[in-house]
Amino acid sequence: MKESEKDIFGYKKIRVTRKQLTSIDDIRSNFETIGSSFSAEEREYIAEALFCLERHCFKAATLMIWASGISRILNYISKNLSDFNKATLDMATNPKSGYKYYAKSFQKNAQSIEDIRVNSNDRQVVSYLLYKKFITETECKKLFADYSTRCDCAHPTDIMISPNQAITIFENVYDLILNNSKIL
Repeated sequence: MKESEKDIFGYKKIRVTRKQLTSIDDIRSNFETIGSSFSAEEREYIAEALFCLERHCFKAATLMIWASGISRILNYISKNLSDFNKATLDMATNPKSGYKYYAKSFQKNAQSIEDIRVNSNDRQVVSYLLYKKFITETECKKLFADYSTRCDCAHPTDIMISPNQAITIFENVYDLILNNSKIL
């Protein structure tokens, strides 16, 4: 067997510059600063996301940090499901530019938070943040781009996530969702 045929499924660590490594190290301290605000579910996602990020497994880190953000939004929605349903109906009826291409297909009558987990798209719950004015349209676009990257990480694609891309997604989820005082 040739050397090149050995361990074809071995993971090769992505090279990270000293500056990128410093940025990766800074991510953990940001999350530890607001750690007491996390639910048990969010804490598990974040712990796994940080573990993956620090080992340069950027696709896995992207998936897990995104899951923590969606968990936070779903926890918020679960406190007032009727408001979410009313907002979703309004978004579908009067779509704004941030979500006009998606709003027609939004789930409109969720019976439970599990119903939303199973039948709603993450774009719908992010659009809800825009609708409630918890984030701006520009911030919503950032989160939609992060969601698109997350989807590429979760499905067979040729995507390669750089350290900077992963760090940006961590920072967006941190700033716009997890550290957003309106979503507690």
